[in-house]
Amino acid sequence: MSSSLIARFALQQYAIEHAESISLLSKLGYSQLDCIQALLACKGAVEPAAELLMKSSEATTLLTTTKNDKELPLVSDQCRAKARQILDNEISTCLAVKDANSGGVAGIDIFDLTPVQTPVRAVSQENPGKNYCFLNTFLQQLKHTPYLADYLLNGYYRHNLRSGIQLEESLAVSMSSFLQLSVSTSSGEVISPELVHTALGTVNSRFDNYQQHDATEAMSTVLDQLAYETSSVNGKTKQPEKLEGESVSDLARRYHKEYKSKENNSPLVSMTHCVLVTETSCDCSKCGHSESQKCDPLSQLDLEIPTGGDRRPVSSCSILDLLHGFTEPRKVTGYKCPICKGSVDATQNRSIVGQPPILVVNPMKFRDVRNSEGELEGLEKIDVVVDVSLGVNDFSGYMMSMGDDTATEAKYELLSSADQVGSLVGGHYEATVRDFSSNTFHHFNDSQYGVVSSDRKSNIINNTNYGLMFVRSDVAGQLKQSNAQLPQDDSPTIQQEEQEDVEPLVSNSSSDSNDSQDEQLATNSSSNGDSDADVMAESDDQLQPETGMLLL
Repeated sequence: MSSSLIARFALQQYAIEHAESISLLSKLGYSQLDCIQALLACKGAVEPAAELLMKSSEATTLLTTTKNDKELPLVSDQCRAKARQILDNEISTCLAVKDANSGGVAGIDIFDLTPVQTPVRAVSQENPGKNYCFLNTFLQQLKHTPYLADYLLNGYYRHNLRSGIQLEESLAVSMSSFLQLSVSTSSGEVISPELVHTALGTVNSRFDNYQQHDATEAMSTVLDQLAYETSSVNGKTKQPEKLEGESVSDLARRYHKEYKSKENNSPLVSMTHCVLVTETSCDCSKCGHSESQKCDPLSQLDLEIPTGGDRRPVSSCSILDLLHGFTEPRKVTGYKCPICKGSVDATQNRSIVGQPPILVVNPMKFRDVRNSEGELEGLEKIDVVVDVSLGVNDFSGYMMSMGDDTATEAKYELLSSADQVGSLVGGHYEATVRDFSSNTFHHFNDSQYGVVSSDRKSNIINNTNYGLMFVRSDVAGQLKQSNAQLPQDDSPTIQQEEQEDVEPLVSNSSSDSNDSQDEQLATNSSSNGDSDADVMAESDDQLQPETGMLLL
């Protein structure tokens, strides 16, 4: 049996039941594939890992002799010590800034910053049997996000830190330290995301373990916490009453202004937030109430996959289809009247107001499964390709201007994608990130790295795409014109060294032939451009679902 078949079979049969044994063996420095091979070979997967090693010479032999070239390299003790030192230094710097600002210093506005992108380099992240893939994925996305990475990496956030924040537990401090570690590490090396994992678990106990988690939920938690930690206000925003003749965009602008002054004035609100305006029309027979409006801050768009005539999810759609479904009028049965609290049928219209520089969109590819009586039976993954242009995506038909935006059109370009590969049982997260300075896409799979081939759009846009990040087109234009000048070592950039000593990532898209897993991702040689044709071929017949099963 080939290694790939063993790995796939083992994932399906043993990954959940014997995760503890696999995790313990992985901590000893062996790849997960080696661990699974050993467990299968000695038929002792149900035994604790330590006992298995002592009892089975066959397992020991396998573990020490079947090192494969693709196993995950370990982070050195020196690198871990460096990470701790960076964190300690960052805490000391934050304390010094706090003392210096005791008399009152204005915080940083993101529009005072020039949008830059952290250079995409072959600095990857470990996943030593700790289910770090969800963490590694959204960290690769965030550390290459303009404005946000610059704001944290260069310490601008220190002037906005909320009073009373425990710096040792601060997610902003840990994220800044992690970014400093990343840009000061030589290309080709592997670093650990432990700093962020520890802080994330402190912020939300749900993540205080080594279980697998949803990458988009983790990213949402991180963005919300960063916004909280860098806000000097923490009040409540009252729902505004719509004035006679007032437009939806004017209503949203009034709400957004009050929200930033009373509830959250973090620069992250300007970076990523829209306002969701929900208008509800009803005819309440009890009190005569007819319409109401509600405004909510929106840090990311969770968009449902459309369904066909049989109420089953479609197999292919576009990002515009998802936005259309989100904003089209919908019937609501059993709506609770805000005046008399009675139950009434209603119609709701949802409007997205605002065009932030960074837009986070989550196609909802997991949905509840209910029986004929409406009882929840579980979850299912929706195997669908959500088409996204690799050039300019025009969302103007679905996103209104707030009137005081820096851009007048809601046009966006894809920045990165969190890709969920496999099933609900054996799922795995990877990240695809765009380098705007070279107009190339780069793939990060924990400690493995590669440049995505430009021959097919489906290498980037396929059924694995999950959490999507976009950059507004005017910001993308600035990124294409300049290279980020951020602190880093003297090692060459990824464009210079990818042909020298960085091994391209093995493609993980499966097919009927196991040999397809050995196909390497080639260097993207496309030049800068605004059209899809300048990036890669984009015919509809290339947007085919791709399936795969990867190690956790």
